Amino acid sequence: MPCVSADGSLTPVAAQVLGALAAPDASGTAEAVARAAVLPVYRVRGALRELEQAGLIEETGGHKMLTAVGRSKLAAAVAKR
Repeated sequence: MPCVSADGSLTPVAAQVLGALAAPDASGTAEAVARAAVLPVYRVRGALRELEQAGLIEETGGHKMLTAVGRSKLAAAVAKR
């Protein structure tokens, strides 16, 4: 399941995962993101892989973090709501 739609917008799952990663207290592990996003961990792991491949997140020290592009996409998704 792609995390970025054909039009370049985030899918709902991708927006949930990025939103969980953007939280000030986010630890950036798949398990913590799954709890924060209220999603199964298997779905979060898949989304994290796709988001990293798309350049929206990066891994630093074993923890996932949003890139500038990821923050921009998340802001656009939030503005659409």
